[in-house]
Amino acid sequence: MNRPITVAAVCILHEGKRILLVRKAGTQRFMLPGGKPEPGESIHAAAIRECREEISVELGSASLRFLGRWTAPAANERNRRVDATVYVTDTAALAAPHGYQVIQPGGEIAEIRWLELSDDHGNIALAPLLADKILPELRRPLSIGQVRP
Repeated sequence: MNRPITVAAVCILHEGKRILLVRKAGTQRFMLPGGKPEPGESIHAAAIRECREEISVELGSASLRFLGRWTAPAANERNRRVDATVYVTDTAALAAPHGYQVIQPGGEIAEIRWLELSDDHGNIALAPLLADKILPELRRPLSIGQVRP
């Protein structure tokens, strides 16, 4: 069996109610911005770089909070799995000196979409990692005193 593909991914939330999704060119499933680290690059640095390349935004290192680490079937590589370290941030992290950074497709991204966390998402094809691991985590009720990363 092949080793899982190591990836970094970033949940960008808007007011805790919507999540930013991307779809790569030539694919059908939506996923989080992110990808594989380059040789010698930390997973955290890869998350920041991938956001710059895929959605044209520069995130500060301190703006990313660890959400979790999961394995799931790879969305675009048959018979492979991903080992994903997932970070979360809010659109407030996109503030720039003269307004906000504009999220726009870059590199291999064909489409950007916002998904309401409360949506069933039945009408949109999602990557297994997002559908089976990340969205359930983001929708999970918090216990008293618990803070979402």
